[in-house]
Amino acid sequence: MICVVGINHTTAPVEIREKFSSSDEETVSLLKDLLSLSTIDEAVFLSTCNRSELYLVTSAENGEVLRRDILERLRSWKNAKAEEMDCFYHYRNSHAVRHVLGVAAGLDSMVLGENQVLGQLKQAYRLSATRGMTGRILDRLFHKAFESGKRVRTETRLNKGSSSVSSTAVELAVDTLEELHDKSALLVGTGEAGTLVLQSLSDRGCGELYVAGRNPKRSAEAAAQYGAKFREYEAVMESLHEYDLVIVSTSAPQPIIRSEHILRLSSLLKKPLLIIDLSVPRNVQTPPQNPALVFLYNVDDLQARIERTKARRSEEVEKAQLILNSQREEFLSWLTSLQLSPTIHKLKQKTHSLYEEQLSTLKKKIPVEEYQRLEEFTSYLEGRWLGLIIRNLRNLTEGGRNLGYIEMLHTLFQLEEQEKNKDGMDGGK
Repeated sequence: MICVVGINHTTAPVEIREKFSSSDEETVSLLKDLLSLSTIDEAVFLSTCNRSELYLVTSAENGEVLRRDILERLRSWKNAKAEEMDCFYHYRNSHAVRHVLGVAAGLDSMVLGENQVLGQLKQAYRLSATRGMTGRILDRLFHKAFESGKRVRTETRLNKGSSSVSSTAVELAVDTLEELHDKSALLVGTGEAGTLVLQSLSDRGCGELYVAGRNPKRSAEAAAQYGAKFREYEAVMESLHEYDLVIVSTSAPQPIIRSEHILRLSSLLKKPLLIIDLSVPRNVQTPPQNPALVFLYNVDDLQARIERTKARRSEEVEKAQLILNSQREEFLSWLTSLQLSPTIHKLKQKTHSLYEEQLSTLKKKIPVEEYQRLEEFTSYLEGRWLGLIIRNLRNLTEGGRNLGYIEMLHTLFQLEEQEKNKDGMDGGK
């Protein structure tokens, strides 16, 4: 069984999402814990500013029991409250596959069609795959997801225009400040999202660009690439009033711009200051009451603008869905054959041995010619019954949607018992 357990921007507010944000070291620790369970065979964990999701391959028979166990481990891992776990969703089999492909294509993102998530998904997969935490099924699923994401971005216009939270933030800045050519902007943080902000501000012709970050070398290089000026990270908090726009996008685990920094601005500002926090966990602490000239936004505040973008792209969504449906059916067809082939082989062995066992009791009791005719008839009957069972089994599993029927067949015909008996005989030789 393939399953997904997670939260995103539609099910959990930023204060809960930021709690489950995870470093690579924390992610590896979590996955090792989960893979120590006998029922979990493969695992990947994706942690971005808008989602935290586990992708698992499991042999657990009871999906609900597994879900509760995973949620309890996640709750304990981040010391979360029980009620916060209600924000988590759970998908299985074909629904899980559809979700993974949708994430890769940007259909499940806050900004429809955004490009960043595909790279983040690749990074999450790589973290697990290089440590032997994935196997045949997740390897195939993730490569299918990467293929799907690339096709959607090249065969549709889904990601045209504002295609990331970063570019949406710059659009908000343009709408709020009207013009950027005579404005000064400070970017704090030069990770992937921060670099996209810097590029977008430069493309928009922002008057003065400044860059600060915890890694001085990388910040200075980013500033030089886009014609910006480098600022020392430690000095930034004392000079916020000098800018028209401040965008923060770092992976710091706690606020770097605190309430006192913002409250101090009330006596220093002589013009409006727009502060946009793209970080999860949040890096800008909201004071009890903003100073009159300070306008503060975080990633959740960008949602209304993003929803308008989604409405304009509905036609492209339909095109993307057609691509994803085709990709999903291809994967599920492969998964079904992977599951059905050994089951069909075992079933053929089982029915053949039953027919042979019954025929052997008659071989010495009836004439040779009569036995041959009976043998031909039983062979024909065996083929008809097997054909009927196999055909119905393929229909019942619906291309991989109801793999529980395969387990039912194993129980009905005692196919696992057959394997044990075979192993016992082999071991005794």
